[in-house]
Amino acid sequence: MQLEQQSTAEIYRILKDWAGLYAPANLAKTEETAKLLVDWVMANDGGIVSFVGLNRAAQALGDKILVKEPTPIEKAFAIDSKNLKQNLNEKTAALTQQKQRTTVIENKAVEKELKAVVDEIHKEINNFLVTQGGRANYARTEYGQSKLREVLAQHDIRSVGNAKLALAAIRRAKGNLS
Repeated sequence: MQLEQQSTAEIYRILKDWAGLYAPANLAKTEETAKLLVDWVMANDGGIVSFVGLNRAAQALGDKILVKEPTPIEKAFAIDSKNLKQNLNEKTAALTQQKQRTTVIENKAVEKELKAVVDEIHKEINNFLVTQGGRANYARTEYGQSKLREVLAQHDIRSVGNAKLALAAIRRAKGNLS
């Protein structure tokens, strides 16, 4: 009488089905665990892999193939850790949103100040007027305004500080032209 041998595919299928249906919940699902189970069944249960043989192997191998169950204290610590992390994430998100709102408000204030300074610069240039004998001298006024625009062109007025420097330079130049 000759015993039938199981194919590797059949052993794999039996192991997979057993792991999904009958294996202990805390079974370590690794290749090493599968090898230990199959080796035990081959050595101690007649060499045929079956659900019953795998159950006996799992019982016999015990801690070698099972993941240690956490103690109640470890479970409580894990829950507290998870809650703490969640609270930290929520507070971080709230602070980030607050910072974004503050940044938007600050940006609007800076934009408003920049617009006021740039408007003042254009007002200084456009209101430059040269009078002679109580009457406007348009040629000298145009010449003066073009010189003030040249001074403006030498400055980058995209920031409040630079725009204020440009305004001061235009006022100095305006004093020199009068």
